[in-house]
Amino acid sequence: MRRRMTDLSDLAALPEADLLVLSADSTGITELVNAHCVTTETAWLNVCYVNDIAVWGPLIVPGKTGCWSCRPLTAQAPSGNAELDALISRINRRYQAPSHGPTNMLSSALASLDALKYLGDFGFVQSLGRRVGVWTHELRLDEQPSIPDPDCPTCGPLQP
Repeated sequence: MRRRMTDLSDLAALPEADLLVLSADSTGITELVNAHCVTTETAWLNVCYVNDIAVWGPLIVPGKTGCWSCRPLTAQAPSGNAELDALISRINRRYQAPSHGPTNMLSSALASLDALKYLGDFGFVQSLGRRVGVWTHELRLDEQPSIPDPDCPTCGPLQP
């Protein structure tokens, strides 16, 4: 779907699906998609890169795994300081993170494999409940668990 997603009503226009895959880095998009997917109980998977690290996950399954809000997996800018917020917004409007094709291909290939395993219900889904990264300069794996938080304001009520 070629459309900018800026709020929950935009996401509500998406057709029903068994899995939503997100590969975007606009400010707030992961939190927005997380809120939508937890509300609709739709599994979702984030795919991205951090410099030369191919990253995918966590594969979030509402009611079974923690969600994006349970534990911070990315750095967040401090909030509440209007001057700092304006400066960060101005910088982000002008900045485009460099994109490296082979790193993007690696993260998308490994995420695709996890999507197939999840949807086909076979094999071990590497990113289920965790964020995985491949450091391409030394071929080392890194993992960040997405531990469910029973007090999470987004998914806490769905936790078993």
